[in-house]
Amino acid sequence: METTHSETSLTILPLNGGKAIFAASPKRTDDLLIDCGNAQAAESTLKEFLRAQGVNHLPQLILTTGEVRNSGGVTNLDQMFAIGNLWTSPAGVHSSRYQESIATFEHPTDRHHLAKRGDTIGAWSVLYPDVKESTAVSRADDNALVLKATINHTRILLLSDLNRAGQDNLLILATTKELHADIVITGLPSGGEPLCHDLILAIQPQAIVIVDSEFPAQRRASRSLHERLAGQNVPVIYTRDHGALTLLIEQNNWQLSAPDGTSIQVPQK
Repeated sequence: METTHSETSLTILPLNGGKAIFAASPKRTDDLLIDCGNAQAAESTLKEFLRAQGVNHLPQLILTTGEVRNSGGVTNLDQMFAIGNLWTSPAGVHSSRYQESIATFEHPTDRHHLAKRGDTIGAWSVLYPDVKESTAVSRADDNALVLKATINHTRILLLSDLNRAGQDNLLILATTKELHADIVITGLPSGGEPLCHDLILAIQPQAIVIVDSEFPAQRRASRSLHERLAGQNVPVIYTRDHGALTLLIEQNNWQLSAPDGTSIQVPQK
């Protein structure tokens, strides 16, 4: 689904090993948040950021995994910003804390929806998982939601923290046209590395954004990942090096900038 707004921005926020991605549009009713970090990150960094953007209500929140590093702040965020609708993966999550948090969106009014392959949420299409795949595997990063949007002719693919098993399943499910994107954004799975070679070949990105953090140490991109991606002949930007990143998307043009407004030069084809 393609938006027709003259300008849309995505802000990518690394949050103490987790992440949040805020898609802001000129029409504020279309604002969307993807992931929210843990409770501490939601109460501090994310709250401050959203207030600075003039946000007092979140129409849509998507949680791509049930991992606490990306979803633990959902209840806090609902209390602060009155979330309209919550979308989660159809995969079951065993964490009792996560299940209790999600339950608050089901009663007294049902604001909770399962996002599966083929669904659309605003400008974003869900590529993965489908219901069959989500019941076949059990680890959260196997079933992380994969989202894609075409905004002002720029194709953006969000892989969340999809691990190798999930990447292999995604390559089977999705067509080359669905995977092809100008920019791919991914976090770090709990085990293994993001963006296997075959997936990069299918995506053919102009730029790769890796959402990693200085602390905790296990949420830093490894040297082996740096070395492997450096050999792909694609610009790779790490949030550990820059902090939050803003992707500004205009008609037929996009640019990345650091928190101080400095433009990050990325060649565009």
